[in-house]
Amino acid sequence: MGTLIKEEIFHIVKKKRFILFSVIAILGLIAVAISTKSGYWNDLTYYFAVQDYMLNVFNTVIGFALIISVYRRKFTKSSIELFEECGVARPLGVLARFISSALILIACYVLFALILIITGLIFGAHLTAAETGELVIRLLMDCLASISCYSIAQFWLYLFAFPVFPVIIYEALMLGAPYFFRFFGMYAIKQFKTACYVVPKILADNVYTGILLHNVSWFSFVLILVQMAVPLLLTMLVFKLKKEGKEN
Repeated sequence: MGTLIKEEIFHIVKKKRFILFSVIAILGLIAVAISTKSGYWNDLTYYFAVQDYMLNVFNTVIGFALIISVYRRKFTKSSIELFEECGVARPLGVLARFISSALILIACYVLFALILIITGLIFGAHLTAAETGELVIRLLMDCLASISCYSIAQFWLYLFAFPVFPVIIYEALMLGAPYFFRFFGMYAIKQFKTACYVVPKILADNVYTGILLHNVSWFSFVLILVQMAVPLLLTMLVFKLKKEGKEN
């Protein structure tokens, strides 16, 4: 399975579409820093500008780049052939692909964090240790949310063998649902608490707030793992039962 994980990582990161969108997503942070510095510049303007960019652009673009790069023509058939070549069962092949995608997302968020810190130093944002820590925690929680949302999108990718609907699902969970609650100011109502159980990004936002307020339970972190694991297990089951000849 290790061979398949390595092969998948190299297969994804060398794709032109992934390189293009991931570079745009990461370098966009530098553009935000330059744009912010041209106006009223201090640690808070940089802090909020980076956070807005992270929430509105980076999270959505990097997930989009990953999903369309995992997909390949004749997805069901090519996946089965690949798993057989590597000598792994279909469920383990799905697991290996998920692990490789999760590692790529983690690497992208780590790179984003490094560029965030370096850019702040170069442009003299003078972020305090507390502000830097909050941004890193935000990145960590968004990374976990992104992996969970990708796990859900991956289920639909293996079910339909076509990337359009999985991308829509990912963007709706990662961007649409949080915007809905923020727009209507509904973070304190019962529906928001219920949404935490089904929308990874909302749960991540809730945990992030809890960490800052020193009021977060271990159950929330367990729930994050459950939100990753359940769609993955369903995906493994679906692909195990899927017919090889059934293509989109």
